[in-house]
Amino acid sequence: AEIFEGSSLVIRNVNVADEGTYICEAENIVGSISSEEVTLTVHSPPNFLIKPKDQRIGLNGIAKMECSANGNPPPSIFWTKEGNQ
Repeated sequence: AEIFEGSSLVIRNVNVADEGTYICEAENIVGSISSEEVTLTVHSPPNFLIKPKDQRIGLNGIAKMECSANGNPPPSIFWTKEGNQ
């Protein structure tokens, strides 16, 4: 996925694995230099880690429905009942 074009680093089809810090380095027979670190942050849509499941609970029982998702930035989780948040 990494393509070096002259003095540029091109990352095509960026994915979460490409996220991190990068440094540009230059060297010749006289010496070498390094740039400051730069950070690549990859934004990604929400993805369910845990999906809620149907439940049957007796009257006066306790229902616990789990839902978990990741993404970047981290998503907010909302519950709705009959279209109301």
